[in-house]
Amino acid sequence: MASGWPVIRLSSAHDPPRQLRSSRGTSRILLSDTLASMTTAEVATQLVALCREGKFVDAIETLYAHHVVSVEAMDYQGMGREMHGKEAVKGKNVGWFENNDVHSVSVTGPFVSPERFAVLYSFDWTSKASGERVQLNEVAVYTVVDGKIAHEEFLYSAGQ
Repeated sequence: MASGWPVIRLSSAHDPPRQLRSSRGTSRILLSDTLASMTTAEVATQLVALCREGKFVDAIETLYAHHVVSVEAMDYQGMGREMHGKEAVKGKNVGWFENNDVHSVSVTGPFVSPERFAVLYSFDWTSKASGERVQLNEVAVYTVVDGKIAHEEFLYSAGQ
């Protein structure tokens, strides 16, 4: 460690701790080895627990990578099938919950492999705009990279 360089510890609930060292306008970020990434099974278990509590947005905030890709089975409200980035995925979820009255949600799983996991969701909701009541079953397949959800894809039952 070079003398005279300030060392600032940065950490958040979302990322492992980092050390920032700077001198004469130069900086670099070094990953600390004090925390290991969560396993796929740990991410899956936390996601399911949060979703069962209705904390879908909290799950995105804490478990998703900033560069996450979300793929729907069909065009979602004119936004296309694919969304990129944590903020876009969070916005999609917030909008969906603002536009629908949810009567019940069932979360089954997770079903885990070393790098992916799946969750079965069953939703019963009424659209605020149309008044139409809808029941939907969907499977979400998640890919975990470096302890964060980097990709999610939703698959619907045939005919839904």
